[in-house]
Amino acid sequence: MELGIHLVTFTDQDTDAIGPTLARAGQAAEAAGVATISLMDHYFQMDTVAPAEDPMLEGYTTLGFLAGHTSTVRLHLLVTGVSYRRPGLLAKIVATLDVLSGGRGGPLGGPVLRPSECLAQNPPRLLLHVAFFGPSGHFQAAVQVG
Repeated sequence: MELGIHLVTFTDQDTDAIGPTLARAGQAAEAAGVATISLMDHYFQMDTVAPAEDPMLEGYTTLGFLAGHTSTVRLHLLVTGVSYRRPGLLAKIVATLDVLSGGRGGPLGGPVLRPSECLAQNPPRLLLHVAFFGPSGHFQAAVQVG
């Protein structure tokens, strides 16, 4: 059995302490044998967790930060809001995370769970992507415009 940790809030410290706290949490999780750290892909905090105005870090940027402070733990967004980014940009972001983390990063695809967030970003059209993973877990391909 493997243990994963899903981080959902960053409001238990001052804003300038979020980075150092996140780095320590990633390192502690890895030292404890945690296999995966996941984050949310939301622009606004989920109002079922905390007020929507509370800090919400951008998911892939945060995973990149964690990749620089860890060496073995897998790094994923629990669900990637596939309509938040253009397909080519999403493929580039995920592939870059995967390469820079030594094959530890990638998306877990899914539908937009919060249409209000998608609409707040004023997307030009609804985008869908399909991600395929090989046995090694490396991002192999692709995106498809829906």
